[in-house]
Amino acid sequence: MLDNICLNCARKHLGKANARLYEFLSGDYPEEFWYAFGEMSLAEDHLVLAYPKLAKMIRSERLKMQDDETYYPDLSKLISEITKVAVKEAK
Repeated sequence: MLDNICLNCARKHLGKANARLYEFLSGDYPEEFWYAFGEMSLAEDHLVLAYPKLAKMIRSERLKMQDDETYYPDLSKLISEITKVAVKEAK
């Protein structure tokens, strides 16, 4: 996957991670924490070669989650950052 550079894919994975974290926070699905964690890692994979700064931002938030399961990253902010790059590249 590291050779599949894709801004849209990264945003998709972060959106899915956000939904999974909401499920985790409901208290009914504790395993969703780890699914969200994996989705964030997949988002990083789509960015790391061409957009290392964006990948590092996601990784930083993911590692905070790993260290503290009560930490809830602002995934909307990360999606917005990726969107800024996508819009800039589309011009």
